[in-house]
Amino acid sequence: MDKARLKCRQCGAPVGAKKSRCPNGHKVNGVGPSVPTPPAAIDDTLNLSSLKLSTETPSSAPKKVHLNTLYECWKCNRLVETQNHQDKMIVPRFCPWCGKQVSSIIGREIDGYRIDEVISRGGFGIIYLASNIAQPAMKAAVKFLRPEMIYLRPELIKIFIEEARLTEAIGQTCWNIVRLSNVREKPWPYFFMEYIRGSTVESYIEASWPKRIPMRDYGSTAT
Repeated sequence: MDKARLKCRQCGAPVGAKKSRCPNGHKVNGVGPSVPTPPAAIDDTLNLSSLKLSTETPSSAPKKVHLNTLYECWKCNRLVETQNHQDKMIVPRFCPWCGKQVSSIIGREIDGYRIDEVISRGGFGIIYLASNIAQPAMKAAVKFLRPEMIYLRPELIKIFIEEARLTEAIGQTCWNIVRLSNVREKPWPYFFMEYIRGSTVESYIEASWPKRIPMRDYGSTAT
């Protein structure tokens, strides 16, 4: 059996031989090629096979595969996020506010850029890679405030905007801080960031494991 083709049954990320967890931290159950687990039949869902996956994998370490989690309602301009239930992704089809159909934010054009894929996700925001419409080779990172923060805790919008202001202020005097632009509050809070090509500290650690990272390399990697 070709172990190089093993995939996590939950997120579809590639799993190395003799690994008990995928790069996203999911437990690997069983062996053999697999595909992402379809969403549970709860409320309105879509098949995960219709979602765009990140397939570009650096040679040094496997890249995390992030599924798109943001969907837009064209009627009321609200964002809707996927939910998890019993380790299964529930993909929305209809807006909970107006009942109209929602569509993936992948491919959406904002401020002269087209949203391409998810590159990172955290508790406060979701970061997408975007390409300039006129010059597709020009890339930018776009950070969106998560919908649950926007609609359940609207006071966090000011903190999100303040984060952008402070980051840009620090960047005026520090060379290793990404530059920010296009800070918006409507139709949803987001801002653009300079996209730095290269590997992350996390991927570098995973590629080096279980070897220790020399102290002389740590500072250059972290920047």
